[in-house]
Amino acid sequence: MIFHVGCGGHLWPYGFPKQEGEKNIRIDVRESIPRDEISIGKGPIYPTNENEARQAMQPDYIAHCCELDSVTAMEGRPDKIAAEDLLEHMPFREALEALQHWCGILKKHGCLHVRVPDIEGLALAYAGGKLIGPRLVRRLYGDQDYELNVHKSGWTTEMLKDALVECGFNTPVIESREPWNLWAWCFKE
Repeated sequence: MIFHVGCGGHLWPYGFPKQEGEKNIRIDVRESIPRDEISIGKGPIYPTNENEARQAMQPDYIAHCCELDSVTAMEGRPDKIAAEDLLEHMPFREALEALQHWCGILKKHGCLHVRVPDIEGLALAYAGGKLIGPRLVRRLYGDQDYELNVHKSGWTTEMLKDALVECGFNTPVIESREPWNLWAWCFKE
């Protein structure tokens, strides 16, 4: 079973190939939701523009990313957690808290996949004239089309590796892809 944390509009996480019979629990995360509150089901829970934009996502749950114990209590411990395009929307301390929490709820030897913008790759692309103007700004700072769609942290390969190891994961495999994203996979020890 996969917990697809911060699922956005994606039905299946990019970092894990779809396997027959594997359950994908889509969890939309919110900073504004109280940590002990969880919403079950489809559609928005608050009447804001942000939620109207997210209505099409139809997540299974809406929860704070550092408090997934309620989802775990209802669904069981996940074998895998995917967090794609999520950590950069948090300050570093909250990102570390989320990684520690996810390590705690994963099954033993469970796999975590994260994808974040690669700020070194972005800098090299900019310096080489391959990424300019609005595309660069969007990758560095987020789309900014609603209040929570803003990047609050940037990641390099070393920073991501150190954070994952510090939070209890084994030595991660990190690849630079697309070419401005870091993809990481690691296992709970």
